[in-house]
Amino acid sequence: ENCRDTRLSDHLTVLFNELDERMTKEGLPQKILFAAYLDSLWAPKKERLKNLDRFIFGIYPISHTYHDSYRLDEIPEGEPLPYETNRLKRTYDVAKNFAFFKEWKKIYPDNWVIGEYHYMWDHYLDPGYQKIARVLYEDIRKLGDLGFMGMEMYQSQRCAFPTAMGLHTYGATLWNKDIDFDELSRDYFEHAYGEGWEDVYNYMQTLSDEFDMKLKPGGRDYPAMDCVPVFERCLGLIRDFRATHDLSGEGRNALEATSWKDIE
Repeated sequence: ENCRDTRLSDHLTVLFNELDERMTKEGLPQKILFAAYLDSLWAPKKERLKNLDRFIFGIYPISHTYHDSYRLDEIPEGEPLPYETNRLKRTYDVAKNFAFFKEWKKIYPDNWVIGEYHYMWDHYLDPGYQKIARVLYEDIRKLGDLGFMGMEMYQSQRCAFPTAMGLHTYGATLWNKDIDFDELSRDYFEHAYGEGWEDVYNYMQTLSDEFDMKLKPGGRDYPAMDCVPVFERCLGLIRDFRATHDLSGEGRNALEATSWKDIE
């Protein structure tokens, strides 16, 4: 009962101040990452960190959706949901998730990263991996405008099937946010598949265009029967590609052979 009128982020602030004091006493130079996540998305009301040189701040909006990129012009003012102890409520709206971040930034304006989840689940809603890769690309390009110095990716360990375009996009765009996505994409396919890469590129792009990434909470209502024609069209594309291309990888170098076998 003595804790219920205090937010989780306030409790964490007390703990982190104690941890910082111990680390300072021991002469330890390591940084502490203060994570705004789930219940700690709500910024502290009472407590403040004492030694800001010790901390990096991260926000982890795990509940937002990935069928659209960040919407910088739609972020509301104030907290989008009330804080209730042990009664977590989530918003799937990406702009409302960033409203929490704005409240945190009023207290701690610097040293922020964002933890993201493009390749945790949502890539499974994109059989060609091109649509989710483009959303990730656009999000990375907006990091500076939002006030982030970087992005962490929390993801499945095996998220390179049918292609590794997402991982390639992640690294390349963090390195150079001014790179052109279409140029990046075509370059990836040319080097991964060699001769015939244009066919694979068009195949994956068409699969992505056919599928609807909004099939999840926070997307939109989509009756189960409406999925049937989408699946049928995608299966038709897959069958046609398999029937008209040699996917064995024979006669290719090791990299190209593996890439072709992965889409067999």
